[in-house]
Formats: sequence, C-alpha cells, structure tokens
Amino acid sequence: MAKIFIFNPDHEIALASNNCKYNPKRNILRISDDLLVLPVWFCSGCTIERSSTNSEWSQTASSMGLQYDVCDKIDYPALTDIDAWGWNKSLVTSLTERGVNRELLPDDTRLTIIRRLTERRTAVDAMEWLLSSLCEFELPTPPVIITNQSEIDDLTNKYSDVVFKSPLSESGRGVRFASAQTINDNLRGWLRRTIEQQGYIVAEERYSVLQNFAMEFHTTHDSTTFDGYSLFETDGIAYTGNTLMPDNEIEAHISSMIGVELLNAVKNQLIIFIQKNIAPHYNGHLGVDMFVFGQNSKTLLHPCVEINLRPTMGLVANIFYKNFVKAGKRGLFTVDFYRHSDELLADHIRRKADKPLIIENRLITNGYLSLCPIGGQTQYRVRVEVYP
Repeated sequence: MAKIFIFNPDHEIALASNNCKYNPKRNILRISDDLLVLPVWFCSGCTIERSSTNSEWSQTASSMGLQYDVCDKIDYPALTDIDAWGWNKSLVTSLTERGVNRELLPDDTRLTIIRRLTERRTAVDAMEWLLSSLCEFELPTPPVIITNQSEIDDLTNKYSDVVFKSPLSESGRGVRFASAQTINDNLRGWLRRTIEQQGYIVAEERYSVLQNFAMEFHTTHDSTTFDGYSLFETDGIAYTGNTLMPDNEIEAHISSMIGVELLNAVKNQLIIFIQKNIAPHYNGHLGVDMFVFGQNSKTLLHPCVEINLRPTMGLVANIFYKNFVKAGKRGLFTVDFYRHSDELLADHIRRKADKPLIIENRLITNGYLSLCPIGGQTQYRVRVEVYP
C-alpha cells in the first residue's frame, strides 16, 4: 500500500486543545466521514477504502481519469507514505496507536513548531514584514496582540468596529466582533478565557470587505512557489465557497481594483517571508487569506488576514479547476450542510436531473458534480457546478 491522505478538518481545534487525546464533536466526525474521499481530487494516487465509495461516484471518477487506489481496509502498519490536512498531537497519537510507522509521522519538535506557526501571530508578523517592505503602497495598520482587558477597551474606543480572533481556531470559529457600544459581559468573558487559555487575542479594525481572495503557496526547505489564487466567499465569518475560474482571470479581476503592481509586490514579498520564516520548519501547502476593502472613498488591500498552514478548500478548488474543468469555463465550488440527510439526497437527485454532468476528454464542460459520494446519512457535500 503506497499512501493515504487524511482529511481532518478539525485540525486547528485539535491544535488549540494541544491534547494527545482530543475528542472531536459529533459534527466534526460527520464532516470527516462525509468528505473522506475529498483528498483524491488533489492528491493523486491516494488509497481509499471501498466502503467510502459507491458505484455512482466511482463511475464518474473513472470517466474523469481520477487516479486512486481502492482497498477493503487500510492496513496502517503497511503504509509507506502518509499525509494529512493538518498535523497535530491528537492525529499523530491516533495513527501511532493504529500501528503506523512512527518515522512517517512528524516528531514532537516538529509538532510544536507547526502549532506555533499556525497561530495568528504568524499572520501579524507577515503583515509587519509587508508594511516594512512595501512602504510605497498604502496598507492597513497591522493587527495588535492583546494580553489584558485595558488593551481591549483602548481598541474599541479607537475604532468604530473591531474584530477579535483567538490564536487558534477553525474557519469561522474563534472570531468575534464588537465596538465600545456593543461589547458586553459575555464577550468580555470569552476574551478573558481565550487569553487565559491561549495567551493572547489578535485584534484589528473591522473593514468593509469588497472581495475575499487568497494566494496559495507550496514550501520545501529549498523553495517557496506560488500555486495560484483562490477567489472565495464567506457568510461574514466562515468560508462558504469558491468561484471556479482561471488564475489569470482572477488576477485580472483583483488587479482591476487594486493594481497589478501591488498584487505582484505582495506575492513576491510573501514568498520571501515564507521562505525565511516558515519553510525551514514546514513543507507543504499553505494559503494566505486577503481581501479588498473600501475606506474613505479608496479601494485598498489587506494583504494578510490569515495564514493557513495546511491545504485549504480554495487550494482544492484551484487544483480541481486546473485538472478537471475545461479551460476558460467558470463555475462554483462550495461546501453544503443539510441538517436532514434526506433533504441533501433529494437535492443531489434534483441537481443531477436539472444540471446533468457533461464530460469531454475527461474535463467538465457543464453541469453538477458532488466530489464525494452521497448516501442515506450524508449531511455535508462539496458541490461543483460548471456553467454552460
């Protein structure tokens, strides 16, 4: 057996717990199970268990030339290669207990470094690097690290609206908004507990976002490369989905708002920062979230909102587009949740009928596809729709 890729979307929560025996909540177990085969779309040659597929999904995957291996049951002691959405103590402990060769897994020192670099303090450091390196451009004030209550009051009095973020949290979690008028005892309690448990809070002015996007990178000890863009949407806090379109069109869209010179300068300086501060300790995918915002009749760029030290859904969307969608087409890549599994199954059937999948030369030219099998208990779906 060659390799497996583990999709563990609760990675940041496990990091925050810093516990070898972290127990994920029921919804995390559900999304992990429902999206178990997602990695085969961006990690060629992965091995998956036969029970995690169904005939409908397998036939579609075959027609698109998807490269993966199937077995009846993963033989963990026999693995020769293993990767994960994110590495943390809990995952390493679990895999070790299943018999995985410890040499295939990150050691305690590397896990400690990954945890430190995943904290939002790294994004603050990157923002300060960009400000010092790109003096000729107008960039926002970097976020501040808060360690006590008086600093919280100073910030809410300074800005009309403030966003507070815990050092470690999954997408959309660990984020709170407040002003001097709206901050209350519940929020103060959350801030106090977070500072007690994680050491600090990151805070900055809340901006009027016009467009969210990200730059995706890959690091090795010797190099850092730019992999592409992610043009994504949120519900105000958490990720909801990506626009599927070519990188050059995304770049043109962003450049039309802030200028290509700034965009390229940020990209180049981030490569330098990552190679200097992250690549010596971490090899793999990472994404830097950004947004274009409006302020005082100007259109500006926030060049480093967060750094995700792992693959992201935006990266998956980018890779999927390049490998499985006809060049020049546009579409939607989104994550759906249904409280009732029968409603998701009904929607899946309806979309297949209304937007039948059309594949030419192993590339999608039109229609709907669920990247993971839909069964009777499925509640989460990664949905792709390519427009005519």
